[in-house]
Amino acid sequence: MHSATRRDVWIVFCCAVVLIFLIEFRYDFTTRVLVLQPPDSGRSSTPTPPPSPLGAPIDDDSLSDANDGPQLDEYGEPIDAVSSLPPARRPHHHHHKGDTGPVHGHGRGRHRHGNALGASSAALGAASAKATKERRVGEDKIVWGTGEMPYTTLVRHAPGYTIFDNLYMRNGTFYLVKSDTRPTPFPDIRMMISNGAAMGAHDREPTEEHMKVITATEARRLFGEHASRVDGTSFVCYDHGEFFSHYYHFSAEILFGLWRTYSSLDLAVLPSGRTNLEPPRRLIAPHIAEEKWRDYAKMNQYVLRATFPSAGLELRHRWEDRVETMRTFYFDRVVLGDRAAASRGEDPRNVEKMTFHADKLPKSPHWWNPMRNNVLAFSGVDKTAKSKPVITYVTRQKWGRRMLARADDDKLVAGLQGLRKKYGWEVNIVSMEELTRDEQIRLAARTTPQLREMTGSLRQILMGVHGNGLTALLWMQPEPRTTVMEFFAPNGLVEDYKLTARMLGIKHYAFWNDRYVTFPDVPSKADLPAHGMPETFHSNDIPINADLVIKLCIERLTTPSP
Repeated sequence: MHSATRRDVWIVFCCAVVLIFLIEFRYDFTTRVLVLQPPDSGRSSTPTPPPSPLGAPIDDDSLSDANDGPQLDEYGEPIDAVSSLPPARRPHHHHHKGDTGPVHGHGRGRHRHGNALGASSAALGAASAKATKERRVGEDKIVWGTGEMPYTTLVRHAPGYTIFDNLYMRNGTFYLVKSDTRPTPFPDIRMMISNGAAMGAHDREPTEEHMKVITATEARRLFGEHASRVDGTSFVCYDHGEFFSHYYHFSAEILFGLWRTYSSLDLAVLPSGRTNLEPPRRLIAPHIAEEKWRDYAKMNQYVLRATFPSAGLELRHRWEDRVETMRTFYFDRVVLGDRAAASRGEDPRNVEKMTFHADKLPKSPHWWNPMRNNVLAFSGVDKTAKSKPVITYVTRQKWGRRMLARADDDKLVAGLQGLRKKYGWEVNIVSMEELTRDEQIRLAARTTPQLREMTGSLRQILMGVHGNGLTALLWMQPEPRTTVMEFFAPNGLVEDYKLTARMLGIKHYAFWNDRYVTFPDVPSKADLPAHGMPETFHSNDIPINADLVIKLCIERLTTPSP
């Protein structure tokens, strides 16, 4: 090869190497610049976060597209969310020199402040669809320095139920931080929280050790220039432990009421259960001991893990660990429920149930569907279409407490079996304690959409003496002919399942032997002897007119839906 030719080859080779190097360098430099650029830099508007389902939609193929929602990492957490939040909900982590973006007031804080009670459902739902950006160790701090700190915002409130944004906690006390100059009305503290004492305690009133409203100046003096961030949505139950370890009280009051309150932020929940609300990151119960939250049937842990599989559980000892650090914690969003505070609301009919006031908040008609659908999917419910109406009698005859008179029970069972023979209906006579947890859930979901196509609605009846087994109504489909029949001893009445059924849109009938009533004709407990709790309430000889029960079953399952 001639020397000139070799020289040309070397020149071409060297030029190619330089070109490759420049291309690689430019790509690397551009990537680094994009990664290091502050998340708000150059933004002219805030994008709306996409809807993120609480659980996988059931029987709704149109919503099952994998691209319809945020991308998730290997743990099921949204990958990029903080940068997609509206400014009012975007936490301000460490602010370094050179950070750009909208600055509110005279300092570096970037929150808008004010009461959000008048905000639109769409805005509140979008704000609650936030999640945490891929976070690294050392990025869990809210820093306001000498600038304006995030003020606490009241998002929703009913007696005993409150949603806060930007809530602070130090040494076990919740602090509501308000502006030094602008008025920020909060409800009376006693309508939001109690001291956590047991229901029969002489004094359940809160003090400043439980919750306190302070100005930003007072907060800065107490907290300093930063706080440790507790991200996402936290459910906080401030109840005493007496009700926590009970399936009904945990699932149909505590969890039910907290979700009812939270769901008021999304009035567009779809029948499939699709919602803009992110799952709560944790359930905090400061007064519940670790060994006191599980019920004897192990339904509490089943329901919690079915509805919110990623949620942490922070009970008394772990809460005390947080308190004893003597540091300030900043909660993005808190949904607070307190039984004693709820009891202080107006209750002219003496319902005396903690969820009564929560149902006064705005709601979607499908507000419970995300929870129900998650539990049904968790149980492995059979989706095979069925065409029969279903009657389930939850018997307590083996329980030894609060049972029907034996002769009346025998007649009721025979009458139900007669309905099966005459009409071909599915009749289940079960003792819940003999079923697995999966079987209990599946039993409540026995009727499927094929029957709606044939008759215009699903038709299902759940009946039994007042007791834990009727909690299964949580998993029934709320249709015009879905029915709960609850049997009481004469003059006995508690409104547990009546209120739950009403909140779900399920028809409830209260039976006293040879008469029954439904809302709004249910008597007030104040008008009943012993306030609805006679000595015979837990009797093992409760009378029931079986013929009357059978007659109502036929009426409910054969009459055309309205």
